[in-house]
Amino acid sequence: MPPALVREQLRDGRGRCALAAQRVAAGTCVLQTRALAAISVTSCNWCFASASASGGGSARLSRCGGCRRLRYCSAACQRRDWIDGGHARECGAWKRIPASVRDAALQTVLLVARLVAAGAHKQPEVAQLRAHYEEHAEAKLQQFREMALLVRSLLPAVDYPTDDALLRDTVQLLCRVNCNAFTISDDACAPVGIGVFPHGALFNHSCAPNCVVSFAGQDMRVRAIADVAPDDELTISYVELLETTATRQQALRESYFFDCDCARCATATTGANDDDWFLDGHTCPSSGAAACGTEGVVVFCDGASVASCKRCGVVRSLPNRKALEHAREDLATRLRAHPPGPDKWRLCQQQRALLVDELALHPRNARLAAFYRDAGTWLVDAPPTAFPSRSFRATTALAMFSRELAATAWLLPATKLPARGLLHFQIGKLQFEAARDSDSGRRDRAALEAATDHLQRALSILSCAYGPDNALVSRVYTYLEEVARAARDD
Repeated sequence: MPPALVREQLRDGRGRCALAAQRVAAGTCVLQTRALAAISVTSCNWCFASASASGGGSARLSRCGGCRRLRYCSAACQRRDWIDGGHARECGAWKRIPASVRDAALQTVLLVARLVAAGAHKQPEVAQLRAHYEEHAEAKLQQFREMALLVRSLLPAVDYPTDDALLRDTVQLLCRVNCNAFTISDDACAPVGIGVFPHGALFNHSCAPNCVVSFAGQDMRVRAIADVAPDDELTISYVELLETTATRQQALRESYFFDCDCARCATATTGANDDDWFLDGHTCPSSGAAACGTEGVVVFCDGASVASCKRCGVVRSLPNRKALEHAREDLATRLRAHPPGPDKWRLCQQQRALLVDELALHPRNARLAAFYRDAGTWLVDAPPTAFPSRSFRATTALAMFSRELAATAWLLPATKLPARGLLHFQIGKLQFEAARDSDSGRRDRAALEAATDHLQRALSILSCAYGPDNALVSRVYTYLEEVARAARDD
């Protein structure tokens, strides 16, 4: 990766920016950098392989015999983390961590402890990361003070003039980590840990980014997913893109302390596009020849139970809207806690009826898309014994993912987002499974053609976002070859 692809610039109102030093083609890796420090308490703490990636069961990840906090997929990874990762100097102290410290807070505490123990917090590349100390709420700062005390108890002897100075600097470091650390995710976009990547922090946010971040162990890669002209800013996304402008802005303000002024937010603020209507909208109740169809959308103001279609003006009334929203939240909580199986599927059907029939959410509504995604995911991940037949599980999951795609394909359609590529891959695999399980005894040619189409779309997106040498991209290639072979043999 030529270093000349990116140059740094200070811009008023945006701070440090990453600019394209020359024309950058889509698919180009513009940055590859190693974590200054990284931690996982759920995956292998050296290579960051998850339990499923290392063999499909949590037994394949073994806990450190000393601290019992970190996990490893092999003795080789444990040795590397012991020596190169610094676990040798921290293992004994980490036995004293109270069991009440939960995973999210624990990962942050362990990450900061590693940074301080290695002296990394004194390095200029960390010191230049913005802490936004004054912008943090007092309750958050108090939480950081308590975490700093825990960090101090885990450290070996460190060269500091006073404990107060150490605690003060540790709180500042926690602020920097809170605003600048990256969630390390696997190729399926599932979180596996957190890490500090000072060079990666140079990339600012956009709600319509031209780059995406991926990880290979403790290495971060930033790839362009669109052609970028010289001197244009290279941007990534810090938040979920399938949300309304208000939701995205709130998330950015609360976690990163800025108001986004990207082109997508600007056009939404001025009313130049209607994306937000659909992302938070309900269906138009009009019918007959004058029906709006999917282009009609009703948007309720906070607390309101009556609103008009933005297209035709027909009124929709939901007098029990508040009660329905409470019921939706209750069902969502029960679904998350319920083990896979027929009972969970019945709850899932109740939730869909509530969202579609009673709340009348628009087919492009972000909450409806998230429901279809979650339902499809747990159906695919459910054990074979959870349902009476494999075909039911596969067919139902295919329906859920297909509806998710229909709900999201309209948003940023030209942007090669990894989540969209993963969705096409999932649908392609399930279409192939449906073709092989055809009751006719012959492979369903329409399903094979659909599988090929989705897998090709997945390949186009994921090879651009992750690179042609990525393991997931290789899996997509393998599936395409199997589908082609099945079509020839039919």
